[in-house]
Amino acid sequence: MLPKISVITISYNSVGTIEETIKSVVNQGYENLEYIIVDGGSTDGTIEIIKKYEPFIHRWVSEKDHGISDAFNKGIRLSTGDIIGIVNSDDQYLPGALWKIAESYSQEIDVYRGSILIVDSKASESYTYEPSMKFGMLPIYINVCHLPTFIAKRAYEIYGDYDRDFKLAMDLDLLRRFYRKGAKFKRINAVLGQFNVGGLSTKAGIENAYKEREKVILKNGGNHFWVLIYRWCLAAIDCFKWIIKKMPRINYKAIRYGNRL
Repeated sequence: MLPKISVITISYNSVGTIEETIKSVVNQGYENLEYIIVDGGSTDGTIEIIKKYEPFIHRWVSEKDHGISDAFNKGIRLSTGDIIGIVNSDDQYLPGALWKIAESYSQEIDVYRGSILIVDSKASESYTYEPSMKFGMLPIYINVCHLPTFIAKRAYEIYGDYDRDFKLAMDLDLLRRFYRKGAKFKRINAVLGQFNVGGLSTKAGIENAYKEREKVILKNGGNHFWVLIYRWCLAAIDCFKWIIKKMPRINYKAIRYGNRL
């Protein structure tokens, strides 16, 4: 029997993007799907689009909330599936994503993580981002995006849900906590979703994101010494990038062939 998969979409004034998100879910053709939409009280026409797809939505609410983490938690509480996935109202699942999760389902696994397609329409570029499977003390060069992440309902009950105090680093906090407490992770060798650059996480200041990551360190087994190490690592990375940028470009062909070029 196919595992029941609950998919949550959170939205707020997403009239220009939510329809593509909804279609990416309902067009999966997955037979044991529960689709839930948690809206933050949109006033721009988002609700009309949600109502258009009501026959495919098992439950939806539209009311004020206390931010993204609170909306995530509302959806998790409403979910009754074996596995829960979250796709925001400006992103999409790729075809067959839910079937890939179902094929890998095991009652012993807590977290399933696949790859993600990053699309920057303004820069006219896209690339694939591989999933991180280990979440150590220092949050450097790791992929914590929730879009290609599916989590067992019982895992939320054991390890907890999203911390409402986080506005940007909620995914890092949750995955670090799960990893630290012994949750079992499984890699899915497939690209599961498309993340469109331009949401809250990409518009928010980098400084605020770093501050929240420091809070994640302190909350999940670290201390101020680890925070200092984290800051030193970031400074070292910035310094290295600056040096590379300032270095003159080397013409390796000229070196190989002398002045004949």
